[in-house]
Amino acid sequence: MLRAESKSQTNTYITLIWNKANGATGYIVYRYNPTQKSYTALKNTNANSFTVNNLTAGATYYFKVKPYAKSDNGKTIWGTASSMLKTATKPATPNLKVTSPSKGKITVSWNNVAGESGYQVYCSTSKNGSYKKLKSLSANTTSCSSTGFTAGKTYFFKVRAYKTVDDTVIYGSFSAVKAVTVKGSSSSSGNTSTTKATNNTTYYITETGEKYHVSSCRTLNKSKIPISYKDAVARGYGPCGICIK
Repeated sequence: MLRAESKSQTNTYITLIWNKANGATGYIVYRYNPTQKSYTALKNTNANSFTVNNLTAGATYYFKVKPYAKSDNGKTIWGTASSMLKTATKPATPNLKVTSPSKGKITVSWNNVAGESGYQVYCSTSKNGSYKKLKSLSANTTSCSSTGFTAGKTYFFKVRAYKTVDDTVIYGSFSAVKAVTVKGSSSSSGNTSTTKATNNTTYYITETGEKYHVSSCRTLNKSKIPISYKDAVARGYGPCGICIK
């Protein structure tokens, strides 16, 4: 029995692949239009795969493939079409925003993308470290809040949409990672004073760290690389809990 299955998806194309039929010299790929309740031929090919382009992110599509062979006198002999494949493109990537509105609390929000079945929020204490799923949320949810985070500590977040098609879950790409430092008091030691982060100040990062610091910070004992506040935030650095409030 000829099968059609989804081999790979992005949010703009789907690659179909199917088993070769014995004796077949070609295949017709069809897409079903559920509104018009009819099939449209997309491609006549002698390969056993085909990529359907220019699709809509998060949309559901239906396909089937029908084999054929040519007889010696040029007559077309049709084989049995595959079962209809129901699949979808990946949902689009959300734009993420993260804030700490109060002590120990973090709020994560994003734009709603078309065609999604829900969202997954992931959190880490290191930008390039291991991320754990914080929450799985239902369709059309565009924010969530969690408490119990350590005051003065920086956390990193990312979110992705997913789409469920029957028993298959299709995941979109993760958003860009966003960092936030939790509001609230945190202990400090040594003689380093603290200051508020401002856009016009030059800060300093280290070769291996994940924080930005003021010039006098006592933690800058191995390397000291100047960086603007805008660039530090864009690259995912969080403020030092010792020298910056």
